[in-house]
Amino acid sequence: MLEPVGTKPKTPSPRVMKVDCPMCRIRGPNAIKRSRALKLFHPTRHAAEILRDGFGERTGTYLTPTDYSGVWLFDRPLAEHLGHDDPDVILELEIPEDVVAPFEWFVSLSYREFLLPARIVNEYGPPRIKAEIAT
Repeated sequence: MLEPVGTKPKTPSPRVMKVDCPMCRIRGPNAIKRSRALKLFHPTRHAAEILRDGFGERTGTYLTPTDYSGVWLFDRPLAEHLGHDDPDVILELEIPEDVVAPFEWFVSLSYREFLLPARIVNEYGPPRIKAEIAT
């Protein structure tokens, strides 16, 4: 397309998304470049199935009025009782912080917890066995 004489062609301006979120851990135009891989842990009684087939979706209300689905991951290996099934293995994997940050649950605990869709977690697998828990 020809531009009229004496005018400059329009240059698209870059779009920068500004996020003003005091709780956000990742900010700024270079956030993805600065993102580090987090070691995340998943306590389970189903390690053999996960290692063979990948993570599957689990659904529950998790003390809320709404159903949520995904895979629970924690920023530290939790050996304490979690839910109705005592875990016998803790699986470990690394996922970039910018990937997991949108799925973080902020619930005033001493550790960070995330509920990610299984398809995302499986992109960063397979997990490794971090520890076996004596029962």
